[in-house]
Amino acid sequence: MDAQQQQVLQRAQQLDPRALTEIFNEFSPGLYRYALRRTGNQQLAEDCVSETFARLLTYFQQRRQKINTSLRAFLYRMAHNWLIDQYRREPIQPDELDEAITVDHAPGPELAAENRDQQHRLRQALFRLPPAQQQVIALRYLEEWSLEECAETMGKTIGAVKSLQHRAEQTLRSLLTSTEK
Repeated sequence: MDAQQQQVLQRAQQLDPRALTEIFNEFSPGLYRYALRRTGNQQLAEDCVSETFARLLTYFQQRRQKINTSLRAFLYRMAHNWLIDQYRREPIQPDELDEAITVDHAPGPELAAENRDQQHRLRQALFRLPPAQQQVIALRYLEEWSLEECAETMGKTIGAVKSLQHRAEQTLRSLLTSTEK
């Protein structure tokens, strides 16, 4: 964490509204994309972002220990924990993401239908992975995080993240080839 981020974090821990707003503005779009990709549900993604920042505010208000990791990793871990809590309460059913996932060019109707079918099969396969594997796929491929950033966020070693990613890729490959037959 650079000096400027550390200063913003210190001000936020003192409940400075400008610092809290700055943190929200910087991290909420990425958290929303992460939650949307994990849940496939826009309302749940919005709830996840709201709850993540509510928990951060509570964390600051209770003057708990300092955040020893990057703020981004800390927030994504909070969001991940909230999503896991949601899965435990009630399995999440994805909404249609046609509006959230767009194609850069305007394909013909056949290609568009094929793309939608592929996205649907991939989304269904992702939801069948265990939560930790879903998280590593989301962070590595959708958020384009490095192994180091994933390890820090997930509280795992780089080797453990590599192993988890490999198992997730193998499981996805297996799920996708079995649905093609």
